Amino acid sequence: MKQKLNRDRERRTKQRKKRPVGYIKMKKILLVEDIPQRQSNFLEKQGIDLLPFSERLINCAEEQYHSLIDEIIENKIDWTQYSTIIIHRSGFETQREILKDICQENLIKLVFFSGGISSTFYTDKPYEFLQLNSKDLYTQNLKLFLESNEDNLLELAYGDKWEINILLNKLEKINKFIEDNKLNGNQEKVLYSDFSIKINIDLLKKLIEDLPIEDGMITIIVTDIEKISKKILSKIKMKDIING
Repeated sequence: MKQKLNRDRERRTKQRKKRPVGYIKMKKILLVEDIPQRQSNFLEKQGIDLLPFSERLINCAEEQYHSLIDEIIENKIDWTQYSTIIIHRSGFETQREILKDICQENLIKLVFFSGGISSTFYTDKPYEFLQLNSKDLYTQNLKLFLESNEDNLLELAYGDKWEINILLNKLEKINKFIEDNKLNGNQEKVLYSDFSIKINIDLLKKLIEDLPIEDGMITIIVTDIEKISKKILSKIKMKDIING
């Protein structure tokens, strides 16, 4: 392992010497995996090699992972060098809140992944945060994310067609929500909090304007939810035309 780290360090040094005049140093992405074998299994299955991205990606595993925990506790890390932190949730049970505070303070994007996470969740308040299953992280989307240099967490979660993929996902969830509530006899209105949490309405607001939603809503009528569904469908069709 030490020989591999030394080889990677030497290669990065050679790359730095080749940088053109006026080169602007980009912030790095920190990927932390507490079980390296899990990572290597996923990457091998997907045919992904992280080495070409080592100029910008810090892939922290094995003894590096344990050293990182100590450095977090002792506050020895310069967090300003990072744009995004991608970290296995179970490996940082006691440091999660510390990391959240660090990301909020330094406007760093934070990603938690774990096999125990059942669904993908994204928010941009008070900072960008993404939560997804390990099998959804270690896909071609990760390679796309590293290649783009845009640090777009939605691209990491949903791929290069992230907008239309999100809209399709929301349309499916909303239609199921409407159907479930009709089956339960709630045909007129439902609690807005139930609807907004299940749909992740903040993410939908990023993609569609003029939704029939007001601040401080307590309930939402089912006909308004159906209007949201129609707006999503219209947006999907428009995206399809543009992309087609």
